[in-house]
Amino acid sequence: MTTKTKAIIGFVAVFLLFYLGFWRWMVCRVYVEPGEILVLTNKLGDENTNPDRDRVVKSGVKGVQAEVYGEGRHFFSPLQYHADTSSTVVEIKADEVGIVKSMTGEQLKAGDFLAEEGQKGIMRRVLTPGKYRLNPFAYEIHKAPATRIRPGSVGVVTRLTGAPSPEGQLAEPGQRGIQKNVLQPGIYYRNPNEWKVQEVWVGYNEITLENVAFPSSDGFTIQLDISVVWGLLPKDVPEIINRFGTTEDVIRKIIRPQIESICRIEGSKYGAKEFIEGTSREKFQK
Repeated sequence: MTTKTKAIIGFVAVFLLFYLGFWRWMVCRVYVEPGEILVLTNKLGDENTNPDRDRVVKSGVKGVQAEVYGEGRHFFSPLQYHADTSSTVVEIKADEVGIVKSMTGEQLKAGDFLAEEGQKGIMRRVLTPGKYRLNPFAYEIHKAPATRIRPGSVGVVTRLTGAPSPEGQLAEPGQRGIQKNVLQPGIYYRNPNEWKVQEVWVGYNEITLENVAFPSSDGFTIQLDISVVWGLLPKDVPEIINRFGTTEDVIRKIIRPQIESICRIEGSKYGAKEFIEGTSREKFQK
């Protein structure tokens, strides 16, 4: 081996040692702390031909890179990449749902309200409880309460997107409007931009109607407080809500008018004195 060859080998060895020991470890090393996200911006490569559509780009294209990196050591040349670790992992808790807004991709078609993969806008899919490493230049996350249906209640589901259901009818799958099936007690992770859920108590309810007035058989005006026990069957709730609105509307439109009508009919059979007597009053109230 000649002296020149030895010199070349020595130079290469020193260069590699310098590269591995100083340049790569001291200059190119990026340490990402637990909970942080590494976002890279490529300074070299092909130009982004559609920056309005592609806010983040694939490898080899100038601009914010679509791929992000999690905790640990990473090695990227500062001559080619700008490294940003200021963003953090998104955590969705057990009682939350994550609403995703995409800031990159194709524009929504006319008439569409929710975005699919590859489109800009509020996305149809949601984030369920967990931790997510998402590119903050591509997505915005808004946290909303999960839908909770308590024991003794059901959830009446209204779809906010899709073709409208026929007027006065419950919606078929895929149609906009009140759905035929209810949600049973539990926690549901639904997109509030696509679904509206109204919790309705089922079983028996007792309400008191105050100052129900009706005439007695001898022409006096009687006023009584009437207690009524009423209930809803789970299978009937969607139809009732579709026709009348809320349970308060059911009381106002159906129950109270019916009670007042019954009181007028039955109350006219008794004289004013009989309403003062305990036995007659009790009989009427039953």
